[in-house]
Amino acid sequence: MLVVADTSPFIAFLKIAHVDIITNMNNAFQRHIEALPGLFDELMKMLPVKARMVRKPMPACGVYLFSEGSNHIYVGRTDRMQERLREHCRKGSTHFSASFAFLLAKDDPTCAEIKGPRAVLEKHEVFGEVFRKAKARVSEMDVRFVRVDDPYRQALLEIYVSVTLKTPHNSFKTH
Repeated sequence: MLVVADTSPFIAFLKIAHVDIITNMNNAFQRHIEALPGLFDELMKMLPVKARMVRKPMPACGVYLFSEGSNHIYVGRTDRMQERLREHCRKGSTHFSASFAFLLAKDDPTCAEIKGPRAVLEKHEVFGEVFRKAKARVSEMDVRFVRVDDPYRQALLEIYVSVTLKTPHNSFKTH
């Protein structure tokens, strides 16, 4: 049986959930789940740095969190941390590599009526300018990160952080 002293919302849910869910959980999956609160705490205890100032040393892979002050906005995961964080805010990044800035641009009221495929939007006079400003905004955001080597644990932690912090720009919808 899973016995955890943690008080995080997820673990609290597991504690009150039907006992069979916990006792019949796959052992490998259970170990991943049990690691999430500690990794979340490690992520949140990190002193944030500005995204534009990210320098070594940093983990090669893991989970990262973009925030503006206490407003946590987006969480992601990667196997190439430093490069991925740079891509999010590099002036020359496209919608493929600056996906978070692209989401910010799509949510901007100025772009509400502008529709089309990503590649077209990126070249649109108004949307393109909003996208450029969104990349600059991301470069000024605070970023935290935590090393997570295992891809399953990365995926689970990304979801855990997003749900716990209610990050508005994460979507786990399928295409």
